[in-house]
Amino acid sequence: MDYKPYQPSSNTPQSNTSSASSQSSAVTTTKPAFSVPSSAFPATPKTSTTTSGGTPTALQFTQSSSSHTTQSTSTASTFNYSPSSSSTNSNQAIPVMTTAELTDLRKLVEDVCGIHLEADKQYLLETRLLKLLIEYDCHTYSQLVQLCRGAKQNELRPKLVDLMTTKETMWFRDEHPYETLKTHILPDLLKNRAPTDTIRIWSAACSTGQEPYSIAMCVNELASSSASYNDLANEQRLRIKGTDIASSAVILSKMGRYDMVAMGRGISDVRKNKFFTQQGRAWVLKDEVKRMIEFEQANLQADLSHLGLFDIIFMRNVAIYFSKEFKVQLYAKLAKQLKPNGYLIIGSTESLLGLETPFKLEMQGKTSFYRLKK
Repeated sequence: MDYKPYQPSSNTPQSNTSSASSQSSAVTTTKPAFSVPSSAFPATPKTSTTTSGGTPTALQFTQSSSSHTTQSTSTASTFNYSPSSSSTNSNQAIPVMTTAELTDLRKLVEDVCGIHLEADKQYLLETRLLKLLIEYDCHTYSQLVQLCRGAKQNELRPKLVDLMTTKETMWFRDEHPYETLKTHILPDLLKNRAPTDTIRIWSAACSTGQEPYSIAMCVNELASSSASYNDLANEQRLRIKGTDIASSAVILSKMGRYDMVAMGRGISDVRKNKFFTQQGRAWVLKDEVKRMIEFEQANLQADLSHLGLFDIIFMRNVAIYFSKEFKVQLYAKLAKQLKPNGYLIIGSTESLLGLETPFKLEMQGKTSFYRLKK
């Protein structure tokens, strides 16, 4: 899973939960005073801004109105934001983030979900957080920060996490780590663990579940390949834990239900027909795969000791979005969650080079992984 902030393109920004083709659908907010089509989230900003003393104070967005039934039939309209007004035609425009607010929001995002944003991510933050400004009747981003750190933090922080993390994942990403899991890592653990031991695998920051389910399919394939591996299908012999910071991702993971877009990313027809049942336009994982996995919400910044010890930890394409300081802290925590002779598997483009960690690098074919130093 890519545990990363939403990255809008330079031409047509998109929602982190919707395709570009769905951006014209209406958005329901908790404030009926606003009439805001979702195509305003995000939109292309004009180059002109309202200024006061040389400081930008407001930003107007233009949008196409041809696909939204409540809009004018003209080719473009201007959307103005006004939390305090009961009129949907207010002249008060969307607030622009000040330098101080940008600093405060970058710190808030890092405190809440660990994601380190550079100073050039102002537009990303404005795009992602505009929905919360409207929903919570905020005139400025400073007010939103105050709510996130104050009275509304329990309600707002999960929403902030959902907006700032992208559910970007796929089945069997890079393929070779899963082949190495079947041909080397699991056979090695079976030889070096007692027959009564439970082999535990953790998929950290697993997004909507494709990674842990890919692991489960590999285990199933190995268990059916030889009588010597049959006991892997026993729930007492092997268990998989999937965690993610976003509660919405955990809910979707538990469902094990995927649309055609998700099913077109990395899974073969053979595996699709073997491990899934088609229900209308959706594909649902069979119980033989789902029952191998437990999902729960977990923030990698928090204490992780309650998760227990693992033989294998997958944390792929996650730490690249964290600061160097947090990476060092995180890998030290992961070392405490790993059993002796266990395996840490990170992304194919990731490396612990230059970091002080308790791990040493090993290779098996194309796959690099890390084990605890002795």
